[in-house]
Amino acid sequence: MHTISISKRSLFSLIILSLLCLDSTLFAQKLGQRKIVKPPQIALPVIFTCGEDHAVKRLNAKGMMSPIGAHSDKVTAMALVSGTQGSLIVSGDAIGNIKVWNTAYSRLLLEQRAHDKAVTALAVSPDGKTIATTGEEGRLRLWDRKTGKRQFEVQGVQGASPALFYSLDGKILYATTPMELLSWRVVNLLNGARHLYPEPNQQLGTAKVNAAAISLDGSHLALACEDSYVRIWNIVTKHEETKILVSEFPLTAVAWTSNGQWIAAGDTRGNIRVWEVSTGKARLFLCRAGASVRGLGFSSNGQVLVSANSKGMVHFWEASGGLLISQKPIHLNGITQLTVLP
Repeated sequence: MHTISISKRSLFSLIILSLLCLDSTLFAQKLGQRKIVKPPQIALPVIFTCGEDHAVKRLNAKGMMSPIGAHSDKVTAMALVSGTQGSLIVSGDAIGNIKVWNTAYSRLLLEQRAHDKAVTALAVSPDGKTIATTGEEGRLRLWDRKTGKRQFEVQGVQGASPALFYSLDGKILYATTPMELLSWRVVNLLNGARHLYPEPNQQLGTAKVNAAAISLDGSHLALACEDSYVRIWNIVTKHEETKILVSEFPLTAVAWTSNGQWIAAGDTRGNIRVWEVSTGKARLFLCRAGASVRGLGFSSNGQVLVSANSKGMVHFWEASGGLLISQKPIHLNGITQLTVLP
């Protein structure tokens, strides 16, 4: 039998080293640097991203990245159009241009000068025929998706619009400004163009809205605000139903699950929190300190939460337990928007 003797000095050094290792492990866990796991039963969703590097990209379910196209400046807004003929991506940039791409072949279908300044938000009508855009100069415009012809314009949409939405039936168009929810009735004209009739503005409160997401049934908006609260706004009753304190930092992204039961929100420090809407009970808290969250989205079955950040990284999380499934650098600079394929 062999015995190993350790001096008091060596034993003391070993204890100190163990404590340092333990401290480093706890620190890494605090920053959310979790070990990547790949549960075989969970399939990753297809996602689309746009970024400060002027590019629009797709990441498929196998984690393979492919370019859709590029702008001549930072891409500031993006919308996905799904149909029987495949998916289209509409993207807008910091100098006012919009482009329409076929996602299957990465083919440019339309390029249009939409605004004098940056495009701040995009939406496509449910029938896929009309593109709605807001610009930094304060105008909302409607465009024919195939021809690029401008159909209608509304002035006085003051402030950058974090979000633009159609109702499920396409009869109402909503725009969030930092303090208001604006809405217009959409009327189809005989020549195929569309006209907007304004409805009364709805004050969203005193806190600046940085991002917004509409529930899949079109009944509620989730507003991610500068004061660290997410506010749930009932579009039907035109009232705030609840607000939840998510973080101690300004919120920058928000997303619903498809069944409307859960919401995720992210902040400027990279923190992400998921909670149950009906009870306000927290489900997950994820931390990626040092990189602002630029986009969030759930897979259609709610099993995967996808986050994008200001360093150009995308992370896939197992939504029920918070395990990190996969991570991938997508853009050279920050990601400006993330869309998950339904």
